[in-house]
Order: sequence, then C-alpha cells, then structure tokens
Amino acid sequence: MVDDEDDVVIRELDVYLASDTAGAQLGLLSCPLRPPWRKYPYEDVEAVRMKPHARRLEMDVPLDQTSANYAGDEAHHARGVDKVTLRSSPVEAKTSMAIGILQDGAFVLAPLEYCLQLRPHLGYLNKKGEWMVKVQESHCNAICS
Repeated sequence: MVDDEDDVVIRELDVYLASDTAGAQLGLLSCPLRPPWRKYPYEDVEAVRMKPHARRLEMDVPLDQTSANYAGDEAHHARGVDKVTLRSSPVEAKTSMAIGILQDGAFVLAPLEYCLQLRPHLGYLNKKGEWMVKVQESHCNAICS
C-alpha cells in the first residue's frame, strides 16, 4: 500500500463473499427517467407485484398531489389518477455487480443476480383509449343503422 498523508486508512475490515444468500435473488432496481433530485417516495409504496421467474416487477407509488410539479385536474381525479405504476424491463448486465453491507465488523459482499429498469406505465391512458373506441363504435352503429 502506498503511504499518503492525505489519504489515511481509518478502519480495516475483513471481507466475505456471501455465496449462499438463502435462496434469495438480489436485484438492482433503477429509474433512468427520474432525476436523482426527484426520487419516488419508496417508503409510501402502495403495492408491489412480482413474477420472480420472469423477473418482472410492478410497483404502485402514490403521487404527491400537494407538490408544485403536480398539475392534476378534474379529469385526472375522475379517472382515479392518484398514483403512478412503475413497470420493470430487464437490463442486460454488462458487468458483474455486488451489493455490500457492513455487519458485525465485517464487509459482506453478495452478487447481484439481475438488473431492472423501472419506468412509468400509463395504463389509465389505455383504458381511456378503449373507452373512446367503444364510444366511436357505438356512435358509428347509431349513424349507420
């Protein structure tokens, strides 16, 4: 090790690799469309749905309707838009990654099995689109009959 007065070692730890994670698969979740200064309130998550074999995840996060960034109107409230659903898509891991934890004076590393990117899923727009198609079909049937 190179001695450097400006970079002093403050603590030395034993490092362990957790090869057995008790059957758990550790994954990394990222939100590439969300800037780091506007984090989702993960502590308030309403629901999580996961298909572990397909490595798919959906998460319902409530919208902060008191925020200056929220521009909800009567139509949003009528459609029940009070949360955002984040839906995952798998990301090919280009490198090996691990997660580390300090535990009982040791640094334990566990390998990450997969990476998922979470993006907003705007399912309520599809519901409106289906409704519009039904309205147009019924309108056309009324005119054509």
